Amino acid sequence: MGTPIYAHPLSGVTKVPDGATTVDIVYVDDERNPQEPPASGGGSAEITDGAVTTTKIADGAVTSAKLAPGVIPTVPGKASTSADGLMSKEDKSKLDGVASGANAYVLPAATTSALGGVKQVAHVADPAGDTPTKAEYIALRDALVTAGIMSAS
Repeated sequence: MGTPIYAHPLSGVTKVPDGATTVDIVYVDDERNPQEPPASGGGSAEITDGAVTTTKIADGAVTSAKLAPGVIPTVPGKASTSADGLMSKEDKSKLDGVASGANAYVLPAATTSALGGVKQVAHVADPAGDTPTKAEYIALRDALVTAGIMSAS
């Protein structure tokens, strides 16, 4: 019988004693308790950066059966109102219910009872003298009424 090599079946970490010429592999757990060898024969390999590509996945060289559960989750498809996808079916229904241009807001005109947008009044000529005449006052008032800034009555 040879010198035992201790191998961790999940990580593939092994410890070979110095000077060993023949070996027997003993699989151990994290606390070095002997374990049965894994059904696949054990071992692991480091995957180099960039080694897994979409082409290798598409060609079947890399499959979900070769990966640990949850390593690469299934990419969900598009959501519909009846099935979840990249978003929930409830969110998809809400999104579909938003009308085109729903966030386009037009500020209503100002009235005596509601605040609204400010309108530009027509130009009113300067008074001829220091004291406006009745005609100049009426012209200013009429311009404000026409612009919708003040009511006619």
